[in-house]
Amino acid sequence: MRRAVMSSAKTPSAGFGKSRIGCVVAAGDFKGDIVSQEDRAQELELAEYERNQASAIMPKPTQQSALFCQDECCGVEIPEARREAYPGVQFCVECQCLNEKKDRHVAN
Repeated sequence: MRRAVMSSAKTPSAGFGKSRIGCVVAAGDFKGDIVSQEDRAQELELAEYERNQASAIMPKPTQQSALFCQDECCGVEIPEARREAYPGVQFCVECQCLNEKKDRHVAN
């Protein structure tokens, strides 16, 4: 391991505002700072990727969520949690499932 003698220089890894004057520092001492910056950059990239994926899966609503199911035979109140989870929702869970089954059946 290489060693370097620091002379009255403040280093980023000195911590808590203390300077390392005349200290012997291992060459790998700054490696932790670089790794943590790389980890942070990777975390930010992953968060952006996940946001992009979520927006691709869940398109922006074209209309306001209905308070009651819009199926002509139902009219059940749509729970607030469902309206928040699926902005623009128009049907209760049961009617939505039935509509999706009908759509799949027609598509086949």
